[in-house]
Amino acid sequence: MSRAAVDADFNAHSRIISLKLEIYFNGIGETPLTVTKDNYLIDSDWLEESSADSSTLFGSISSNELTFRLNNENGIFSPTKVSGPYYGLIKKGVVIIPYIRPESSTEDIDWEQLGKYYVTGWTATVTGIYADVTANDEWQKVFKSAAPNYPVTKNVTFKAAFENLINLMGFNVTVSDALDTELLYSYIEGNPLSFLEDLATGALAFLTCSRTGSLEVDAFIKNRTVRATLTDDDQIMSVDAKQSISRAYNGVELTYSIPQITEQTKLIDAQDIAVSPGHTQLSNLALSSGPLAILTSVCIQGTLYNVTLRSFEATPWLVTLYLTNPAAESVYINVIVYGTTVTFTDVILADSNDTLLKVSSKYIQTAAYAEYYKDILNAFVNNTIPTLTLTTRGNPLLRVGDRLLIQSTQYSLEFDGVIQRLKYAYQGSLSCDMTLINSAILQEVS
Repeated sequence: MSRAAVDADFNAHSRIISLKLEIYFNGIGETPLTVTKDNYLIDSDWLEESSADSSTLFGSISSNELTFRLNNENGIFSPTKVSGPYYGLIKKGVVIIPYIRPESSTEDIDWEQLGKYYVTGWTATVTGIYADVTANDEWQKVFKSAAPNYPVTKNVTFKAAFENLINLMGFNVTVSDALDTELLYSYIEGNPLSFLEDLATGALAFLTCSRTGSLEVDAFIKNRTVRATLTDDDQIMSVDAKQSISRAYNGVELTYSIPQITEQTKLIDAQDIAVSPGHTQLSNLALSSGPLAILTSVCIQGTLYNVTLRSFEATPWLVTLYLTNPAAESVYINVIVYGTTVTFTDVILADSNDTLLKVSSKYIQTAAYAEYYKDILNAFVNNTIPTLTLTTRGNPLLRVGDRLLIQSTQYSLEFDGVIQRLKYAYQGSLSCDMTLINSAILQEVS
């Protein structure tokens, strides 16, 4: 009988860690190539993070990343080697599933899956001795997807907005119930990366993946129980208690946006538009302003023939009209579209200090929520140790968002924090650079 790995296995003073990568050149469901230190694997790094480095409070959203190096003997992993066994199969999107486990001489321990990744870069020459591979989790696919047709929506929670948007892009996602603040209006502007980043900023949320590779959105601000305690005797190798970049600021400037609906106004005035005979469409007519709240009327002018409007489709920024021209030849029409839009009035809450941490989001929409949000920003800026970075021996059972107690006699340190970033390095042995945010900043206020 085998068993699942536990914290004690990865905390053991004497441990042997094995890593394997399953590379599905022929697709999921087919037999993968399994690489380990015993055949082709030289080393591997992987990064799990709730936010990438940026000038905002918790950083910008990002996908998790796996990198590794393979022994490219005889050009076996060179994409351009015609006689190579994987020629034509080395390409973007190849699925890679990493697994890790501690070895034991007395019992079998199960492999722990570390996610599901998709190749985004593969570098090797025919004569090169190494192949270097980069892969990202499914969020990378989401960020590069086409923006969905999502109408301006009233009075939905952050949770519902994330679910609606991501499902419309064709992906399944699990969203924390803690993201229950209601938005006055939600809509899409820009590409998926930019609008999801603005939504995550407003929601105080982070994007991650489960160990099986499923998309997840979780809340920064919520009560968490302590997942584990790390000490000098088990995990801690060194501690960097330098104060984070937030200590460069002595105050906060928060810009929030109060939405309102405009009066009916002319949004499209297109002159002399050619309409072909029969059923036709005018695609992606750009609105003069947006996002569109309600399309109230479409007026067709300037033809002797009865060009009729069969239907229309509208996004917050574009309108497509489906027309019928009964004439035997093209005719010219004027198209005028009226509607209402959502406008925003920006409000700035700023401390009277000289060096301010600046945050803004169109998804911070009420004065009460803005005051609550600014209190969190101020707590972050004013905290003596808002973040902590330490090097550990590495326990891959820990996840971003876990709450840990750090107790180090060597560094005279006690710290209660939530994991923000895990950067693992494997070269036969395992280590991890871990960044935590002080739990005092991230706990819900009763």
